[in-house]
Amino acid sequence: MEEKEWKNDELYEVARNFFTINKETGDVFYFGEEVVFYKDGKVVSHKGAWLVGENDATAGLIIPGKPKLGMKYYQEISPNKAMDRAEVIDTDHTLKTPAGTFSQCLKTKECSALKLYEKE
Repeated sequence: MEEKEWKNDELYEVARNFFTINKETGDVFYFGEEVVFYKDGKVVSHKGAWLVGENDATAGLIIPGKPKLGMKYYQEISPNKAMDRAEVIDTDHTLKTPAGTFSQCLKTKECSALKLYEKE
């Protein structure tokens, strides 16, 4: 999946994310991302990029197939690069957006374990 972020009408970041789904459990796993940051139209960084199998990175769980309230898991597991975590806080959330209203949504609270270690 490719995502783009714009700031002040200029391309800021392009990330190509790699996912797979386990058809038996419904779990969606995250295998890494290629990241490109731009400034004034030029590439300035690839910070945060990681791929399974490189530098001790392993697959993370991005969406659990059978989420339970209070469930905690790592979405990204790449030591010193990406250690995002999530906690399920609602399994029946309703979300209103300009595209419509969606029910039975999964709502998570997310943080990075890297930021926890930076404070120590």
